[in-house]
Amino acid sequence: MDQNELLKEIDMDAGLQDQSKQTIVKKIDIYRKVISKYKRETEVHGIPEDIDCQLLKKVWNKIYNCACTVKRDPKTNEEYLTLRGDHRQEINDFLIEEGIGIKENITIHGGDM
Repeated sequence: MDQNELLKEIDMDAGLQDQSKQTIVKKIDIYRKVISKYKRETEVHGIPEDIDCQLLKKVWNKIYNCACTVKRDPKTNEEYLTLRGDHRQEINDFLIEEGIGIKENITIHGGDM
């Protein structure tokens, strides 16, 4: 089952695309966080406020088959998403395809890609 079929299956494809058309261009940072020797997490910071992070969480849970949580940064009071595993390149491709971000404003941090 490909990405588009999954989006239609959970009936959120239209809502996500409608939101992304009105998005103000914002810098998005994708980080890899090392939890232990073998465990990694991917953090996505800078998702625009008009995009529903809970919606993205549900979509990414289905697409990448991993735990995804929405957290809030105590310093900036900004929501960000955390995914289990190293999904930096997949998240980058998803954000560009859905029109949430543009290639020039998405930065992938961390080595070993």
